[in-house]
Amino acid sequence: IATKLKSPGETIDSWTDILQNEVLSLNGRYGAINGLVSLKGNVVAFQDRAVSFISINPRVQVQASDGIALELGYGQVLQEYKYISTNSGSLNKWGIVPTESGIFYLDLINKSFNVVEGESVRGISSSDGFHKFFLDNLKQEWLIQDNPVLHKGVSIGWDKVTSDVYLSLFNE
Repeated sequence: IATKLKSPGETIDSWTDILQNEVLSLNGRYGAINGLVSLKGNVVAFQDRAVSFISINPRVQVQASDGIALELGYGQVLQEYKYISTNSGSLNKWGIVPTESGIFYLDLINKSFNVVEGESVRGISSSDGFHKFFLDNLKQEWLIQDNPVLHKGVSIGWDKVTSDVYLSLFNE
């Protein structure tokens, strides 16, 4: 659901003014939306079993024959969505982290660690030799609780200085 654009110093909060026709529903057969992440101007939605791009306020600029630029748009904030994977997703909102090189996330259903790069999903755990470790050690019933403050679930972090991604699993 979209709201009006927020401006500094406004007397009435625009985020409380929900626009009636600005609703976009993803396919429910892939589960609930567990995370929304913004990366390089794109919004990526994570469901239980899917990852999709959400097109927000798309605009296309074209050059007219008289040299004046025209901006084309639909007049809607939420335009469409496009699935980039329907085989992998995330059950944990704390198990998703955006970095400069992509969005890293833990997929508990497939017991894998993945990265969204461009418009594709790449399995890191299977390509870097951690697949067997994840199969043997990830306990979905414990990790699905998604509350790292209480030492339950998953927490992923990113160090901007070293570009390292840290994965903490509270498995017991």
